[in-house]
Amino acid sequence: MSKMTHRRRKVAILVYEGVEAMDLAAPAEVFGFLKEHFEAWTVGLDLGPVRSQGFLALLPDHDLESCPPMDILVVPGGEVDALMGHAALRRWLADRSQGVEILFSICTGAGLLADAGLLRDMEVCTFHNYYQKLRALEPTCRVDVHSRFRLNGKVLTAAGVSAGIDASLFLVGRLLGTSVAQMVAAYMEYPLSNEWQHER
Repeated sequence: MSKMTHRRRKVAILVYEGVEAMDLAAPAEVFGFLKEHFEAWTVGLDLGPVRSQGFLALLPDHDLESCPPMDILVVPGGEVDALMGHAALRRWLADRSQGVEILFSICTGAGLLADAGLLRDMEVCTFHNYYQKLRALEPTCRVDVHSRFRLNGKVLTAAGVSAGIDASLFLVGRLLGTSVAQMVAAYMEYPLSNEWQHER
């Protein structure tokens, strides 16, 4: 990943029944604010509506089959247990992960990456109540219980819920420079931790 690259990157955000609202909103807010640098859309298992938090209805822009190529694939957390072993999603994640610049999970979204075999031998972050489940899904991964996010090559994993904001800002800093990330954080009135500024 190179800093100060100004091409407009394509960002696909996976949505599904029970997706966590903050996990979806964090990258949507960060990347959506920087429209000159990012074009973002949502992708569902199909084109039908899904609900977040039990009441917030979301209509995906694309389904798995129609989703255009992307540079960044975001996999939010939520009620992922129902998707474990979903053959079409497994294949799609494994296939699309090959061509992306960044594969980015938030919270329990790491479980979907693990289920697709994409976290082997990595040090990763996830939601604090999900540590044991993630280790069971991928015994070779090492769960970092102290950090808010962790970068392994092109795989970025974030801890629970609000950690998706830190990880999204970190990614903006890596791709576009520190000053851009600081500008977005100031707009969001979000206090930056020291962790996001250090290469993981």
